[in-house]
Amino acid sequence: EGIFNGVKLVVETPEETLFSHPGANVTLPCRYHYEPAPLSPRPVRVKWWKLSENGSPELDVLVAIGLRHRTFGDYRGR
Repeated sequence: EGIFNGVKLVVETPEETLFSHPGANVTLPCRYHYEPAPLSPRPVRVKWWKLSENGSPELDVLVAIGLRHRTFGDYRGR
């Protein structure tokens, strides 16, 4: 959550850990909303990264702003 100019961005992600097989696809669910709702849409930057075994960020997976996105490393093109 972050507050900017009196508007709070609330991000909701599931609590459960997601598992998949190497090379398989997985959906990384994420929902967000603003409080209070803005009068006009605002661009939001979303970044996903893979965590290492000890929980520290290890590898960027995806960065997106609106419809533009970029994937990295083994995740490129997915």
